[in-house]
Amino acid sequence: MQKGIGAVCLVAALWLLWRGHDVAGSIGSQFTQAFTGAPMGKATHYYLAGVAMGLLGGFLIFWQRK
Repeated sequence: MQKGIGAVCLVAALWLLWRGHDVAGSIGSQFTQAFTGAPMGKATHYYLAGVAMGLLGGFLIFWQRK
């Protein structure tokens, strides 16, 4: 059960990272960054959530309960 949840978390992490990459390349994000100089907010949130979900999934798959 634990490895199944970990696998689902890894799939969700890949989707979040892909979605962040997609949002970062959008016209609206590039327009905002060009005029305000601010980093890409929504894309950064997707990236951070993807990394966190990936770490959780890896932990669930490789951590052995005793």
